[in-house]
Amino acid sequence: MRRIRLLAGTAALGLALVACSGADDATAEDADTAENGAFDDEADMEPPADEDRSEEGDAGDDSAGAGESAESDAATAVDETSIQGAEDGRHIIYNIDLYIETENLVRSTQQAIALAESAGGFVAREDTFGDESATLTLRVPADDHASIVTQLENLGEVIERSRHAEDVTSEVVDVDARIQSQERSIARIRQLLDEAGDLGDIVSIEAELARREANLDSLLSRQAELGSLTTLATITVTFAQEGEASLDADSDDPPTFLSGLESGWNAFVAAVTYVSAGFGAVLPFLAAAAVVGAPFLVLRRRKNAESARLVE
Repeated sequence: MRRIRLLAGTAALGLALVACSGADDATAEDADTAENGAFDDEADMEPPADEDRSEEGDAGDDSAGAGESAESDAATAVDETSIQGAEDGRHIIYNIDLYIETENLVRSTQQAIALAESAGGFVAREDTFGDESATLTLRVPADDHASIVTQLENLGEVIERSRHAEDVTSEVVDVDARIQSQERSIARIRQLLDEAGDLGDIVSIEAELARREANLDSLLSRQAELGSLTTLATITVTFAQEGEASLDADSDDPPTFLSGLESGWNAFVAAVTYVSAGFGAVLPFLAAAAVVGAPFLVLRRRKNAESARLVE
């Protein structure tokens, strides 16, 4: 009987332990499930948050890109405006040198002069060397100098060309500023001269006024010179007759029998020409000497004849 009770108690204890462990396992599983569910929910919730942040980032990038693009466009517009303003305000001196071989020297020279005058310029200097070459110094409007150079080049074959541009903008600005400052200074000195009462002060003020007016005249002269140089471009064009240029080019060829014969014949003709010229230059003196010396020769012959008779 006691054994049956012991077995029954042991069985009840075992069932109780099994029930407790099952409850604990269920509780642990529920807890794990809850935790996993919470994590899953958080995991499920995180992507939308990321998507929102990415969308916000994209929107921010778009707005930032639009802002940067607008700023870039504005900066580009400002830079273009500044560059255009700098180009419009530049003062440049242009000097162009041309050497052109032409078929008709006289016609090309006349066309170049007419071209400069029709463009509003003038011929500053003209040097002609017979029928061989002619050099013209043309002053033409600086804004039209490129087209005028092109038209000059069409008058023949361009052998040499050089172009020099000197930017004198800083000097022009400096001279203008100094002129304004000098004018203000002269105005103040004249006011002091009007208010001066002592003779010594008047003399010293007048001397200073004369010095500053001389400086102003020098600045005004330089301003006018710069204005002329930047307003009108200088084109120096030399036209050479085509035949003369070809002879110069042939002189570089190696000598041949025919060229030597030609050179010898030319030298002979030149020598005969010089001898004839010299004889022609001396002939008038010989004729004069003969006219003057003929009577003396006649008298001398008579004296010699008389002396011979006396001796006989």
